[in-house]
Amino acid sequence: FVQTIVQNVPYTETGLPLQQAIDACNGSPSGYGPNCNETLPWNVAAPGNSPGGDLTGYELSYQQPFSFFDGFASNFGLMANYTYVDSEITLSPGQRTVQTSLKRALAGQSKNVFNVTTEFAAGGFNMRLLVNRYGDRISDVGSNGAPDIIEQGRPQIDLVMSQRLGRFNLRFGADNLADSRYNFTQGVGAVQERERTFVQGRTFSLSLGVNVF
Repeated sequence: FVQTIVQNVPYTETGLPLQQAIDACNGSPSGYGPNCNETLPWNVAAPGNSPGGDLTGYELSYQQPFSFFDGFASNFGLMANYTYVDSEITLSPGQRTVQTSLKRALAGQSKNVFNVTTEFAAGGFNMRLLVNRYGDRISDVGSNGAPDIIEQGRPQIDLVMSQRLGRFNLRFGADNLADSRYNFTQGVGAVQERERTFVQGRTFSLSLGVNVF
């Protein structure tokens, strides 16, 4: 895991051009002099490897065509999976000056993710209803003493339908049908305050494709 490491060292030990420090001091309110020069300690940030961390989990998947039914019901099918991931990364102590927590879960990674897809296919027509639900996850890593910002878990429902018409394919898509609200909170433990919230809206699309081969 790559992190940003901040160190307070004399500028002359960084290996960077000294003129950059001189120009920066000349552009500051105090100007170049005893309070700002290349021999004083500067905060220097650079990418580096953290001690790393562990990511463990498992995935369960199930797929079932309903071909054992007779008639109309035999055209349906079901796909479902569940993923559990437990993650923890450890940052270097020098990172304390930037990031609040030296140990935390991997940003953007939910512990629990569910997916269910129902499909219908017959006579060149195909329809899929996709349902996804993810658990809480870190959206923005906390810095300078502020806690992490947590994106609360939410469901996502999408619908896709297509119809083959000879060499043409007509497709209709409807995304985010539930239009559930995005909620982001920030706090410590059970004390969480709303950081931001919004809805993204539903999206509908219609397209026509052609197979030239």
